[in-house]
Amino acid sequence: MKRIITLLLISIIALSIIGCENNTKVQKDTKEYVLDYIEKKGIEKICWKDFDYLENKDIGFGTRISEYKLKNSVKLLLIGSNKKYPDKIVLVENNKKTILKDYKKSSRKLKRMIMLDGTIYIDTGYKSSALRCGNKDGVIKYRIDKNKKPIKDSQSNFGMGYGYQYWNDYVQVEIDNSFINFCKEGIDPKIIPNDVANFEAKIIENNNDVLLLKITNIDKKFKHCFDLKYDKNVNDIKQVAISLSAIKNLKPNENLNDKKIKVYFNGVVKNYAPELSMPITLDEIYKVEIIR
Repeated sequence: MKRIITLLLISIIALSIIGCENNTKVQKDTKEYVLDYIEKKGIEKICWKDFDYLENKDIGFGTRISEYKLKNSVKLLLIGSNKKYPDKIVLVENNKKTILKDYKKSSRKLKRMIMLDGTIYIDTGYKSSALRCGNKDGVIKYRIDKNKKPIKDSQSNFGMGYGYQYWNDYVQVEIDNSFINFCKEGIDPKIIPNDVANFEAKIIENNNDVLLLKITNIDKKFKHCFDLKYDKNVNDIKQVAISLSAIKNLKPNENLNDKKIKVYFNGVVKNYAPELSMPITLDEIYKVEIIR
């Protein structure tokens, strides 16, 4: 009987020692453990129920802090507008804060990309201005670090929850209420797709490096950018003002008067109302080509 009791005591002491060692190891490697957990599962697949939920605080400006307990004196903070897609992940150990992930601060080395049907699509930066109808073809479901290439379908390196539509060799992703063209990997992203707003115009005046243009031709699918109906004539559009610097590779002292140009832009125009005396201005110009 004494021998059995002795063996039981030895077993209990051994288990206690092992438990302490394991607890020390977890305590020591908490940062590495959480980082490994995030990297392996992917931020969008983490089940935060794996952690003990403490509270969710609104700190204003659409930002919330979701607080989780990992163990005694160790907490995890998810900071952002959406805990499933936080801007920042912070580890708190004994009131000492360590930033594990800062998705906004880290600099981007790769262009925005998305993988669909095994194909990588790369951000061209060009906004589609053509009118569209119909439903989206899908929504981005997974996220990877901004400086990594997507490795599985419906994954991007810029976020998730964005809707998209297929269009020829492009995927148009809805970002901030605009559809941005992403081209298939292998296609030159500098090539401007034909759904990007553009018009032809004649330079009628060069005043202090500001060019005044008279639009001579515009595809009907872009007339809506100027609040112009399909059956209206371009003569109803006011003069447009652009900066001389928008034209690249000009020859020294080149005379631009009466030159015809083609202007590609993001489809957003200002001062287009006829009753305004000032000329129309364009929000963002992608390229200006001299036709002749």
